[in-house]
Amino acid sequence: MAIAQDAFFIPDDIATGLATGLYRRIGSVVRYATGPNKGQIVKHLNPIDLKAAEQAQGLGAKALQFVKQHKKGTIIVAAEDDGHVV
Repeated sequence: MAIAQDAFFIPDDIATGLATGLYRRIGSVVRYATGPNKGQIVKHLNPIDLKAAEQAQGLGAKALQFVKQHKKGTIIVAAEDDGHVV
């Protein structure tokens, strides 16, 4: 039997709901776990390329290390497009 693991982008508000028990996740579908909306779909999570995410995380760690080493002369600029930092 084959095992498949998928990675999904989980927005902060959804992650908070999952952590507090407000939501539950089955595969890529997030549903209300309690209350009058129990079982209703909150969001379909978008799959991500795990290798690309790991590379981006590695770049972020390298950037943070660079900033720590060059505290006096570093300017960081970030832009957001549809909820994703670009």
